Amino acid sequence: MLQHASTRASVFRAGVEMQLFPITSADYGLYQTFFAQAIGTAVYANSWTYITQACRGIGEGLGLKYAHGDALYSVGRHQGHYVVVNPLGNLSGVSELVRQLRRASSRPVFIKKIHPAQAALLGDLEPEKASYFTGRQPSPGPYIWDAGAYADDDTYPEQIINVDLVLRFAAKPHEWFRQYGTLSNGSGSVDANSVRHSHRQFRRCVRNGSRFANEVKVVDFHPPLLDDARRFVHDYFGDARASAVTAYANILDGLERRLDDGSRFCYLVKAGASSQVIGLIFAERLGPSSAGIYMRLVRRQIPGLPEYAMAQVLGRLRQAGIETVNLGGSETLGLHVFKQKLAPIEERHFPVFVYGAPRTAEHAHNP
Repeated sequence: MLQHASTRASVFRAGVEMQLFPITSADYGLYQTFFAQAIGTAVYANSWTYITQACRGIGEGLGLKYAHGDALYSVGRHQGHYVVVNPLGNLSGVSELVRQLRRASSRPVFIKKIHPAQAALLGDLEPEKASYFTGRQPSPGPYIWDAGAYADDDTYPEQIINVDLVLRFAAKPHEWFRQYGTLSNGSGSVDANSVRHSHRQFRRCVRNGSRFANEVKVVDFHPPLLDDARRFVHDYFGDARASAVTAYANILDGLERRLDDGSRFCYLVKAGASSQVIGLIFAERLGPSSAGIYMRLVRRQIPGLPEYAMAQVLGRLRQAGIETVNLGGSETLGLHVFKQKLAPIEERHFPVFVYGAPRTAEHAHNP
């Protein structure tokens, strides 16, 4: 059974407790140790920001963790379902934890961001996929995350970009495309011609946005700007999307402690003589020369502004030594299309698995 408490929940296995404790800010170093040992480069989910957002709303607000020896599993909740997020280290206990969570909740359990090379370890669970991405459109699996995004932020694949390539605006089209072909190395999942067309649109939008360079400024975040940033997030989403406000407020709350060590980057987009905040972009370092972008909120009140602001931020990241950026996956086609404007050199597919779904369900929206 699963015991709920303000500070602890326990899953029992054959009389042996698999204890789940709240993720707290004190766990930051623990997660960094496991991220450093994980396979892959520029891995989007190997991020304190990603873990604590994907698992928010349970425990003390940042999620629950199973930490035992060389294993670290993170657990969140989504519409009454447990979600195991980016299990790290020794994964031999993941299947049993998933089974116990299924029995404790009497509802299917989602498993997100397990590395494709390790997905075979879930074989004994025989999980379904929440969504399938074939060609350019997702299709629902037997049991989906929700109707608006079949597989949450993995409904569309992660997009990996090379910062120098994105910002090479002065290059002639054929020179740019030659470099793109070299960097993408024939990645079969990326439609090169579509990328070339999308990036041409991006360059045009950046040019349009740059006409307002005297009115719009991208500035580094500093602690005195915290209240301005909070107000912008609230105004951007409004009262109707309180969960989104909470999610991004969580990012801002822990920001001050990590700006000085170079592991976080945050920028505000300001406009006009009043310096009104009209955008907020946040990134976290994933390696010595890589980062992931976890917040990109920019109002479209000026043509080309989102693209112009992104180009400015990528330039700042490059000055900080960032060469590769993982833009993450997308819940919607609109987000996916925007990210493709930045000329991804690689796409990464991370299926969202679901265990314990009714076998008779057909495209079931989790109730």
